[in-house]
Amino acid sequence: MSTIRLTLSRSVLFWLLALLSACATDQQRTRSEGTAAGVVAGAALGRAITGDDRGTALGAVIGGIVGAVAGNHVAKKKVAYAQREEQLRQSAQQTMALAESTRRQNEKLEHDIAELDRSVRELAAARISAASRQTAADTNQRRSAALFETIERQLQQMKREVERQNQLIAAVQAQDTAQEKGKTPAEPSDGMRLVAASLRDLEAQTRQLELARLQLQQIDERRAY
Repeated sequence: MSTIRLTLSRSVLFWLLALLSACATDQQRTRSEGTAAGVVAGAALGRAITGDDRGTALGAVIGGIVGAVAGNHVAKKKVAYAQREEQLRQSAQQTMALAESTRRQNEKLEHDIAELDRSVRELAAARISAASRQTAADTNQRRSAALFETIERQLQQMKREVERQNQLIAAVQAQDTAQEKGKTPAEPSDGMRLVAASLRDLEAQTRQLELARLQLQQIDERRAY
């Protein structure tokens, strides 16, 4: 009897080691760990109930099946979570890229608006003919209109990006709420924190665009073309 028990124990141990060492991915490892845990728990329970090696073997088989099902469920949740985090990361990168391009555009706008403002002020004080003044004024008006158009186009693009990100955040939060019903809310994931940071960056650049638009409006209101 002891020889049979020893052989069985060695067989189960060999199976568990082989199962775990063969895992190539985290998902496969999770499934195998669930199976292994089920085998161990099932074998122990079978032994406790029957008191013999037959019960141990039967318990190991049943436990392995139950553990495999549980491990597969956890593995699927891990895959879904990893995919969601990758989606959030890519979404954050897209927003950060837009924020960075807007930052560079804001720097150019700051320079162009300052140039326009100086041109308008110089024209107001210049002693030139009416025809020359009109030509210069028309040029300044075209420059101002082009800058307004650039700002409005960029603001619309950023508005669409913010809406897209907010929709993604709402979808993730709704999913989390459904999964965590009755549980303590979990801390935001790394992906969610990245998205939040990218939105803050985008909002900062949006405020700079709005300031540039205000500066243009103030130049236009002086009617100094």
